[in-house]
Amino acid sequence: MVRRRITSRHASQRPDPKFGWDFGFKEFARPAIIAEVISALKFNMISLAFVLSSFISKSSSATTVGFLVFLIGFITQIVSATGFPYSNAYPASRRAIWSLFPPNTFSAGLKLLLDATSTPASSGISWSERAVCEGGMSTCVLSIDIIYQWQVGTFLFWFVLAIYFDNIIPNASGVKKPIFYYLTPGYWTGKGGNKVEGIVSS
Repeated sequence: MVRRRITSRHASQRPDPKFGWDFGFKEFARPAIIAEVISALKFNMISLAFVLSSFISKSSSATTVGFLVFLIGFITQIVSATGFPYSNAYPASRRAIWSLFPPNTFSAGLKLLLDATSTPASSGISWSERAVCEGGMSTCVLSIDIIYQWQVGTFLFWFVLAIYFDNIIPNASGVKKPIFYYLTPGYWTGKGGNKVEGIVSS
């Protein structure tokens, strides 16, 4: 009797995988998938902000640039929600360029999650099914797993680009490094790799 009570108590404390349906939000029934998509977008936007900050010399311009990024992202997310360019009708090069902007892959991921819960019989996308194509197709150009790969790749791309631009673009003192500074052995060994150009002297 005691064991039965303990077992029933543990069973009641287990997270309900359909908790999102209680309030009619089936899209949130798979929190691991949602959390990864949102977290990846956050880190992608941070690395993109680092790149843009390399070109901003005045802090007053940051608000304008931030609003432009928001406006462009809002428009491109609407376009991505229509399926462009994540289909076989568009070349892979166009998808690659489009996916470099973090909000686009985020919007495509949300579309997949919404489509997976569009009918009452749909159970959403579980973590083990993240690589499964939409509709059970054998091949596809986009899945949740592919979106994760794109988000990790674009984060590394923008992060490395931010470091590069931060070194070759002159700072407030006019100091910068050569364009191909990373090709010098001294940069990687720490011996003579910190030489800069354009030092302003008084």
